[in-house]
Amino acid sequence: VTSGNCLAVTTGRTGGNTIVSSERFELSPRAYQIRFNLNLPAGVQATVVVRRDGAPWDILGFRQTVNGTGGWGSWVYQFQGSGSFTNARLDVE
Repeated sequence: VTSGNCLAVTTGRTGGNTIVSSERFELSPRAYQIRFNLNLPAGVQATVVVRRDGAPWDILGFRQTVNGTGGWGSWVYQFQGSGSFTNARLDVE
C-alpha cells in the first residue's frame, strides 16, 4: 500500500496524546515491507502500528517503537499480515 496525502492528525493538549492514522487499506496474510520517515525530538518515542480501523482495534502483524534523534530518521521493517482484513490502517502514536 502506498499512501500519498491521506493522513489525519489528532493532537492532545498536553503532548503524548498524538496519533496520525492512514486511510483504510486491505491487508492479507502475506509478507509486507513498511518504510517510513519521522522527525522526532531527541529522546521522544513513537509507536508505529498496523491495526484494525474499528473495534476491537487489534494489531494486525506490526508494532514497533522508534526513538527520536532530533532530526529526520528512516526506518524499514518486514512484517507478516495476520489475516485478511478490509479495514487495516497504519497509526503513528
